[in-house]
Amino acid sequence: MRRAWHASCVAVIALLAIAATAAPELQWFPAGGAPASGGYGEALLGDGTNIYLLKCLYATSEPVFYRYSPLEHAWAAESVSGLEAGQFRSGTALASDGTGSIYALGGGRYEDAGRSAFLAYDSTAKVWRHLASTPYAQGAGDALAWCGRNALLYALIGSARHNGGRSYFLAYDRTTDTWAELAEPWPNTDDGAALAWTGDEYIYALRGEYEEVEPHGDFARFDVTTGAWQALQDLPILGGVGDGGSLLYVGQWEQTQTGSLIAFAGNSASEEPGYGVFSYRLAEAEWSSEGNVPCPAGFYVGNRLGYASGSVYYWQGSPTSAKWICGGKGLYAARIE
Repeated sequence: MRRAWHASCVAVIALLAIAATAAPELQWFPAGGAPASGGYGEALLGDGTNIYLLKCLYATSEPVFYRYSPLEHAWAAESVSGLEAGQFRSGTALASDGTGSIYALGGGRYEDAGRSAFLAYDSTAKVWRHLASTPYAQGAGDALAWCGRNALLYALIGSARHNGGRSYFLAYDRTTDTWAELAEPWPNTDDGAALAWTGDEYIYALRGEYEEVEPHGDFARFDVTTGAWQALQDLPILGGVGDGGSLLYVGQWEQTQTGSLIAFAGNSASEEPGYGVFSYRLAEAEWSSEGNVPCPAGFYVGNRLGYASGSVYYWQGSPTSAKWICGGKGLYAARIE
């Protein structure tokens, strides 16, 4: 997963990153740090009130699950009862239905092509439940989003190296505990794949790093009423979307933010640390830079953005080595006005 890329392109990426910090729209402030650095199975989620952080470092590691309360400025451990060692792997994805339930794709391993776990966590009862497994193997190209328009969960499943090199797009009905296969936007997805519902009939998607030598910013939207996909302008990050790619729509909580979608590119095809944040104006169908996060992400796959109590939160979720400054635990907040 770590391949060299042309040095001149890396230099250009660095110059663009410096330029992007000149006038960022999102002003990031330290939020006290997270209780964990990154791992091979990880994801961050905001449910509007709290931030949740899920991590499983290795296939032999016990999962850890935390909740951050912005009002208390404190982290608390959540229950992991019923979860196995190595329960969450690359491609772990979380989504909230807004009623206290958190849904989780377990992710996959390249050494195990048959992982398909899907779970739910009741944040009130503090209980995990295993739901119907996905009909196809999961992988680093997983993504998950709740759609309130039709009360379904939508998922990208797989990677460029699972299911014979194919990813699938599925819908989950929680009332029947069943999955339905839909038209997929691309033949496959991979590191950095992401989904977000924008409060209307659309689900937006990033394809991720499906080719690890060439950079890509593939971006599209799905109409839940017609079942059709539409290709959109690529995310304009020179190095492409990579590990840590994320999408976040704040408009369901903040009426002043209904016109845009936030994206974090993660790291690049060169596997160098990534900083770039962007916003996508829905009506104009155009991207603009939102500057840089203070601490870079990369190396591990998984969402890094969440919203809670008036702020967007960013978790670094990277290794603890010197290459990833901030020790992998960096947590920052940007106030939404």
